[in-house]
Amino acid sequence: MKKFYQIWPNDRYQNKHEIWQWCFEKFGPGNVENGGWSLTSHYNERPRTEERNPCPFLFITDDPKKVTLFVFRWS
Repeated sequence: MKKFYQIWPNDRYQNKHEIWQWCFEKFGPGNVENGGWSLTSHYNERPRTEERNPCPFLFITDDPKKVTLFVFRWS
C-alpha cells in the first residue's frame, strides 16, 4: 500500500496557478497515482489558523523527494 503525503502551502500563497506552474516545471505532469503529484482546492478542509484566509490548495504526492522540495519552496 502506498503512502501519500499531503501538504498545505503557507497561508500567504493564494495563487493556485503560481504553485501549480512551479510544480509542473519541477516535477512534470501531475498524476498522483503514478509517482506524481496533484494540487487541488480544498476550501472546506483547509486548516484553520488565526490568519483570515488560509491557503486552500492541497499538494498530494507519494514521493518523499517531491514533498521535501515543495516544503522548502512553499512552507
